[in-house]
Amino acid sequence: MPAWGIHLATTKKLLEKINIKDKNDFIFGNILPDILNGYLIKDVSNIVTHKDSHFDIYKGEKFSNYKRFYEEYNDKLNNKVVFGYLIHLMTDNLWNKKFYNKKAIYKDDKIIRIKSTRRKNRRK
Repeated sequence: MPAWGIHLATTKKLLEKINIKDKNDFIFGNILPDILNGYLIKDVSNIVTHKDSHFDIYKGEKFSNYKRFYEEYNDKLNNKVVFGYLIHLMTDNLWNKKFYNKKAIYKDDKIIRIKSTRRKNRRK
């Protein structure tokens, strides 16, 4: 999953491209899925599992969670928190498809390690 910095950078770029009046609501929606699961803010009183906060695994297809969210909340996208939440999930989707599908090593549908991106020293 991308770090908060990636989500905030994505949010900033989108705010430069589209006119959103409720910018703070949109930004909050973009970080909300990661606040709920207790990874970033440890003292959350009611932790929501990553599976639930990120709408994980939709019809057996990895990294398609934004589709399920969209199906459930497409009539509420005028709410900028909801719209920001969708953008967060779409950012995760793109990041995961570009990174994890190419770099992660899976066993029993769980990531067990990441392939090294370091190049070996070449001898001349």
